[in-house]
Amino acid sequence: IDRAMHEYPFSCLEQQASVAIALRDTERWRAVMEALPSYLDGDGFARFFPVNSPGSEVLTSYLLAISDAAKWEIPAASRERMLGALTRFVEGSVTRRETVNAADLPLRKLAAVEALARHGRATTALVGALAIEPMLLTNAGLLDWISVLDRVAGIPQRETRRREADTLLRA
Repeated sequence: IDRAMHEYPFSCLEQQASVAIALRDTERWRAVMEALPSYLDGDGFARFFPVNSPGSEVLTSYLLAISDAAKWEIPAASRERMLGALTRFVEGSVTRRETVNAADLPLRKLAAVEALARHGRATTALVGALAIEPMLLTNAGLLDWISVLDRVAGIPQRETRRREADTLLRA
């Protein structure tokens, strides 16, 4: 994996962050984090490139989740802007203009809540705003749902829902 990552030819924000983490290269991570403010749009969402375009709630969720999984910090100012953007996205007060009106909005909101939960920012109210149908979730969605259930206290029927999601994932 080291060779592949060292030779990886692409350079959007997601790829730069992923390569730094895959290589456990703290200097690369530091450089990505120094440039991060130029990648955030006016709402606080991360963009793939530092151009004047809307950011992505998917990329923002990914960066917050992967940094937490790696135990690497995102600078506080950028992290707070990103967490705020995801909160507003889940609440519905900010939307992203989709090229295609995709049916995956519940999955994108679930991924956003999972990223918020990793940073102690998911509430039972945010979780309650999601229409979770575990039988309809993808494997990735089930993993996000399990993570939310593990991280957010006070969710009604939390243990029962956790067992259900685990059973579905194993099936």
